[in-house]
Amino acid sequence: MSKKIALVLMALSLVQLRAYAQDEHIFLVKAFDCASKPSQRSQTGFRAQGIRGIITALHGVADCQRIVVKGDKALILFEPLIISKIDIERDMALLSSTELDSKDQGGLEVAKNTTWSSLEKLRVYGHPYGIARLDTSLDIRKPAVRPLKDLIPPGALPDLRSRNSPNPLINVLSLQGNILPGHSGAPIVDSQGRVIAVANGGLQKGQAGICWAIPFEDVEWEPASSNRAFISLRHLQVESLFVFDNSLPDLSNTVSDTLEEFCISLNKLVESSRVGFISIVKPGMFDWNFQSRIDLPGSSYSDVMPRTKVAYVMSRSNKKNIVESEYYNLIYKLTICLPKWSHEEFVRKKEVLQHPGRSFKLREGAAGTMVEVHYDFEPFLDDFWLWLYVYAPGAK
Repeated sequence: MSKKIALVLMALSLVQLRAYAQDEHIFLVKAFDCASKPSQRSQTGFRAQGIRGIITALHGVADCQRIVVKGDKALILFEPLIISKIDIERDMALLSSTELDSKDQGGLEVAKNTTWSSLEKLRVYGHPYGIARLDTSLDIRKPAVRPLKDLIPPGALPDLRSRNSPNPLINVLSLQGNILPGHSGAPIVDSQGRVIAVANGGLQKGQAGICWAIPFEDVEWEPASSNRAFISLRHLQVESLFVFDNSLPDLSNTVSDTLEEFCISLNKLVESSRVGFISIVKPGMFDWNFQSRIDLPGSSYSDVMPRTKVAYVMSRSNKKNIVESEYYNLIYKLTICLPKWSHEEFVRKKEVLQHPGRSFKLREGAAGTMVEVHYDFEPFLDDFWLWLYVYAPGAK
């Protein structure tokens, strides 16, 4: 029995080491003073074995004057980076700096000679909406590899052809799932954690569930400085098909009126949690339940359990990818409203009156107020649900 336990512990240790290694080589890429709107952007980049530099999507940085990166673990870079190599047809950029070149060479393992038909579940590791690194599951469509033009609405093809980055004729990995704003340039890995592709774009800001990635083994690097096409590309408007833009929040300290209103309401909930939500209770629709006097922007229903928690329905839809996209958008809001709180993401198992799903929780200190956002993996009453919970200190 002790031998079996030792093997299990060893396996868990290997999983933890692999997760740490992935964190070490994945970066939040921030671009400033960009020629086309938005002028400030956020996406994802990563290091790969055998390649010196940080790989990302070209469309998010091509026209920007200043590029910086932030790593979750280990590697810290202070100097701005430049675009040293490119693959225009595949919309790829390699970022470098003197400081980065002086660091130990390392990176994520890269898969060789990938057999696309043998792959099933994939994961993308990135910074959607510029928040802390999260991983998201993706499914491969059949056929797995197809020309990009087959995934693009006909009305958008002329603009993409004029840009030609990516070239609509190249083969891309066709995916089902949410590649969201901020995922551009993120590594897509197989079940063994090996890079097979780079996240590139998705329809309807990633919410349509139709997205694509660039097969990593197809990338052909060439110097950026001597490429005339790259110089022209810097003056072209970035298209909304790409997933770094449109709804991507400004990276400055300012927030929109809607977000500010959300933060104000959320902080009122935090204050009321310290007295067990007694101050916000009002009669509910039934004799046996209570609702909240605080209207949280975006919510459709609230339920209060005095001295324990308050729950809000933030979204419901019969399409899981829409709820998942709103889940990440809500996480972004929470990290802006509660910037100093500790946070973590986890998969929640089935509990009483709660369905299994993915959760992100923030906590004020070791035993303080906790805020949790959760969406279900399975439909309930024909819909997928997105919940926000605020727990009183010590309640969970």
